[in-house]
Amino acid sequence: MKIACRLIGAVPPLILATFVRKLALSTYSLSLSLSHSHHLTLLSSSVINITGLSGFFIGYIIPGLMQWAARRYCVLRWGEDGKHTPYSTHFSHPVYAFGVIIFAALSFLFSILELIFGSKYNF
Repeated sequence: MKIACRLIGAVPPLILATFVRKLALSTYSLSLSLSHSHHLTLLSSSVINITGLSGFFIGYIIPGLMQWAARRYCVLRWGEDGKHTPYSTHFSHPVYAFGVIIFAALSFLFSILELIFGSKYNF
């Protein structure tokens, strides 16, 4: 188990590193001609974008999945009494975990689309 956890932590960055060629913090532009007057401009910085997008998984998706898996494990191990522990609150219900996961997935999708198509709003 210890080796598996270390591999899970080490292999994804190595795989991503094989595809990222430019690790500078400078911004570059890629223009794709869609028609005579329309251009799609993709502004990105490799390190910042990959780090920012991975934050959705680290901050939202993984904790939600861990809460769901821990509750499921407690029910499998101790039966229905495992649903409620001394640390359970109203927010221990699975609907909150799924809500966080859905919110994170939609936010991740929005960020990917904004990265690809750009934003007309400059915040």
